[in-house]
Amino acid sequence: MNTELKNTPEIQTALLEHNLRSDKIMLFFAGLHWLISTLFTSIEFKTYEIGFFIGGLYFFILLLVYVFYRGKKEFRIAIGIVLMLFSILYIQQSLGRIEMHFHIFVALSFLTLYKDSYAVLSAAITTSVYHLLFNYMQEHHITFFGEPVYIFNYGCGVDIALLHILFVAFESVMIFYFIIISRNRFFGLILARKKYQELANKLEKTVQKRTTELTQLNTVYQEAQQITHLGNWEWDIKDGSLRWSEEIYRIFGIEPNSILPTYEKFTSFIHPDDRELVSQALDLALKDIAPYDIVHRIITPDNQLKYVHEHGKIRRDENRTPVQMLGTVQDVTTEMNIQQELKKSEDKFKILTENGYTGVLVHDQNIYYINPQIEKMTGFSRQELLNMKLLELFVVKDKDKLKNILHRRSQGEKFTKQYDDIQIRCKDGSFKTVSAFSMTIEYEGKFVALSNIIDVTDIRKAEEQIKALSQIVEQTDDIIKMTDENGIITYVNDAFVAHTGFPRREAIGVKSNILRSGKHNNAFYKKMWDTISQGKSFRSVTINRRKNGSLFHEEQTITPILNKEDKIIGYVSTGKDITERIELENKLSKLATTDKLTGINNRHQFEELLSKELSRAERYHAPMALIMFDIDHFKNINDTYGHDIGDKVLRTVSDIVRFNIRETDIFARWGGEEFIILTPETTIESAELLANKLCMALQQYDFDTVGTVTASFGVAMHQAEEKNAEMIKRADKAMYQAKHNGRNQVVKLID
Repeated sequence: MNTELKNTPEIQTALLEHNLRSDKIMLFFAGLHWLISTLFTSIEFKTYEIGFFIGGLYFFILLLVYVFYRGKKEFRIAIGIVLMLFSILYIQQSLGRIEMHFHIFVALSFLTLYKDSYAVLSAAITTSVYHLLFNYMQEHHITFFGEPVYIFNYGCGVDIALLHILFVAFESVMIFYFIIISRNRFFGLILARKKYQELANKLEKTVQKRTTELTQLNTVYQEAQQITHLGNWEWDIKDGSLRWSEEIYRIFGIEPNSILPTYEKFTSFIHPDDRELVSQALDLALKDIAPYDIVHRIITPDNQLKYVHEHGKIRRDENRTPVQMLGTVQDVTTEMNIQQELKKSEDKFKILTENGYTGVLVHDQNIYYINPQIEKMTGFSRQELLNMKLLELFVVKDKDKLKNILHRRSQGEKFTKQYDDIQIRCKDGSFKTVSAFSMTIEYEGKFVALSNIIDVTDIRKAEEQIKALSQIVEQTDDIIKMTDENGIITYVNDAFVAHTGFPRREAIGVKSNILRSGKHNNAFYKKMWDTISQGKSFRSVTINRRKNGSLFHEEQTITPILNKEDKIIGYVSTGKDITERIELENKLSKLATTDKLTGINNRHQFEELLSKELSRAERYHAPMALIMFDIDHFKNINDTYGHDIGDKVLRTVSDIVRFNIRETDIFARWGGEEFIILTPETTIESAELLANKLCMALQQYDFDTVGTVTASFGVAMHQAEEKNAEMIKRADKAMYQAKHNGRNQVVKLID
């Protein structure tokens, strides 16, 4: 039983019941002893009074031993052994006396009773000693206080030893005292038993409740670990045993309790590049140099890369030797990925802001961030700017309006606002004209403004110089835009807005590459910048992209703008939208190379492509075949069903052939109902197979109105140093041979 619980007053009282059984047995044997001793002593001395006193003496001896000889079980066993020895001696001295049977019985009972039964046995020992002493004094005529042993006559003719009488007197007094004590204790133990039972019931309910609570708590604990992806482990450093919670198994990508965790097994999960790092961290912790707190990578059995955060605490013995280590493992893959993405975003932000051409300011009424362009623009150092209030840096006419806007942003309202021609203060006391474009962002836990600042001082001066020409520029249909020396758009005319779809507020202040379509490579733009950076004009037809995503062709000229010192301060681009002209040219080009009826290559285009392929075949000694076919009885189709149906048949035949040939094959309408196919990288056998395939496809197709349509095919192989006309002539010869043989077949010309 728990020591604290045992020491409570309720349990102390209840524990008295433990003695009840022994006390009952003691009272039973003491009473029996007293009764027998009284009976037989009365018979022996022929008087009941003497028997009563002698029996009471045994009871008194029993009480003395009970009070003074409470001890351990080993001590009581020793008393029992001595008792048995004295009993034997008593039998030898009093052989034939009835009491010997009682003494032997009491001695043997010691071996079956517990705790306080030694009191009864000790009483029996003392009784035996008393009888031995008494008999010894009788036999050797030993006096007691100077008087012989037999000096007192009780009036019944029998002499009683003075020593015997004194013991009987004491025993008589103590028996009544013992009866009172036993009675009180007996009833007290009954009450103690009731309280003990109530306390035991209460304790059992408490244990059941705590067990249920612990079970629920353990379930919640497991769920909490799974939700937070946090597992715990225990490592016995002495014997090397390791225990994982179920969540660690899940973090490592294995079923809970599917393997026996060991330190070696743990290290096998660690990313090879991180193992030395983990080992060093553990070594420092074991040496009590640094705490064990580390983030490292692991690789799960399905080759999934994860990041985990480990934290451990070491328990040491009195010699500061590590004996146990307790720790946690948390899956922080998501957090690490977020941090990496944030790092990338921060790096991109720094690249964009610190290497850009516009100033960047993060602020409310205070300034929190500035990029190097603001420093260059104003001449103030970074620290000087961060110590300023916003209204100390900018000259604002309506301060209350600005404060109201900043207040709206601080409440998280998302909106953008452009400020034109604001005056910014410079360190030398001068002012510059800037434009600002501001939006609401969240920065370090609060809503502030992010403003892009553009120095338009020189631009405004340039605008004044061209103000006289503005009306002409605005009325022309030419696309005109102006930029500074860095390509930032400073002006666009109405034609620019009309042709590109970008309003002025979206175009001005941004790079001119907003029109970039992706149709030109970097070499094109490098050549452009190299030309205009040297003060020369650059002319080109540029494919640009409108705001709605559509493309347009601009025939443009970009000319540098020079100041009095011939330094480039910007560029002006003038251009015309020639999209319609380009589309017309493309259409004419297509008409020149495409058969109008079928949409495939025409004869002229085919001859040009054939020349290129023949040259390539000669150069690389590659095989090439030519297939020519003619629709059988096509004249009858036209005469019977009309030319509209005939044209429809021609288009359908073209579609069937295009579906069955490769993209690298060149298909053309040769004239009328004749078609021709060039098959590069193809042997005569493969070309013959293709021709048979096409012949069968046409024969099996059910043409509208007409029904079945067939064709005759001729196949010829390219020969060394053969000209275009010669190869076509041989294919044509093979085709007419197919017609002569009965049509709807393929003829291959070998020589």
